[in-house]
Amino acid sequence: MSLLGAGWRWLAGSPRARRGLRVLQVVLGTSLLVKMVAYLPLADALWGPRGIGRDQSFVPAFGPWIGGWADRVFATPLGTHAVFVAVALGAVGLVAGTEVRLSTIVALLGLVLLRGRFHFVQGDDDVTYLALAYMLLTLPPAEAPPAGAVRVWLHNIGVLAIATQAVLVYFVAGFSKAFGSEWQTGTAFYYVGQADLFSSPLLRALSRSPWATGVASYVTVVYSLLFPAAVLSPLRVPWLVLAMTFHVLTGLLMGLWLFGTVMVGMDLFLISDAEYAALGRWARARLTAPGPLARLYIDGFCGICRSTARLIARLDWCQRLEIVSFRDPECVLPPGVTLARLETEMTLLDLRTGRAVGGFEAVRALARHLPALWPLRPLFAAVAWGGWGDRAYRYLAERRKIVPDPRVCRAATGADAECAPRDELGRGASSD
Repeated sequence: MSLLGAGWRWLAGSPRARRGLRVLQVVLGTSLLVKMVAYLPLADALWGPRGIGRDQSFVPAFGPWIGGWADRVFATPLGTHAVFVAVALGAVGLVAGTEVRLSTIVALLGLVLLRGRFHFVQGDDDVTYLALAYMLLTLPPAEAPPAGAVRVWLHNIGVLAIATQAVLVYFVAGFSKAFGSEWQTGTAFYYVGQADLFSSPLLRALSRSPWATGVASYVTVVYSLLFPAAVLSPLRVPWLVLAMTFHVLTGLLMGLWLFGTVMVGMDLFLISDAEYAALGRWARARLTAPGPLARLYIDGFCGICRSTARLIARLDWCQRLEIVSFRDPECVLPPGVTLARLETEMTLLDLRTGRAVGGFEAVRALARHLPALWPLRPLFAAVAWGGWGDRAYRYLAERRKIVPDPRVCRAATGADAECAPRDELGRGASSD
């Protein structure tokens, strides 16, 4: 009775796996978007009116009305391409988190049509289909109904279904391998490594080692069979990290990137909200500086500059920056930096070294301080190497509008100072 009571409370309480579900939506949406782009050149040859799937009909499965409508969709190249566009739009909605339920329905309906027209299935397709179907029961990211509501029940049932699906994928794979003679003798990894379709030079070389072949074959089976018990134990997170590492390796060694990506999304879904929160606290404790590491000087008279500063402040998750307007009379200019320079370019002062950089070099320095911009650092380096960064920055800086406003020159000390830069950025008044 206590077990039933715990299950009842789990289903009727707060919505579960909100963060993991959001991660899974992004991963599935990204995977679908890549697939639609990759498959689009093959659309007419496989799914089109003269393609390989031209003899397939939806009528036997869905009846003359719905099935006839589905057949007419693929009667023209335009209709065939429209299905791909619909799935891609649904994928974009999943990634962006906007109209998630509608995006899920559109993506799932499009995949059903494509699969019914021509059964071109990859290893991750079944996982994606089922996950999207169960996802219809879950709540959109921003919706927060009260505990015990029917929507909470449906959401948690959908979460439980997705989690069960993920666990079964591993267990069934391990159970099936356990009955294969190659897996029992520890030689399966060798045969996989020698297959031209999935192999690579590195995998082929590794699979020729008896020690590597035996360990990889047996560990794969044992790991999959123990997966259901491991995810219910305190070892869940390290066990899932091992699974994600495995899928990254299959992508590198076997080229199974789409399957690995979807399975990594399923693994991330199995991490609980409490574990995500603990991971966030751990990361913030190591990334957040005890005080600002740099000071960014902007022009408070420039509307574009103020908007850019607000965006930078939102991206400053680790609170590494202090953003001020040099128009504020209380603002002290950095050593060696003139007012004329600040009027022409945004300037970033490193508070640890005292070094000040401006223009596009300040943009690159900001990217080093803001983790959200780290993926853009190689692009910024390439643009700077070609000399285009400074040219683009000067082009934009020379065309911005300067509108003097005394309110942006005062610290936020009165009701009429809502445009004061520090107040506008939500960080309070600035002074040295």
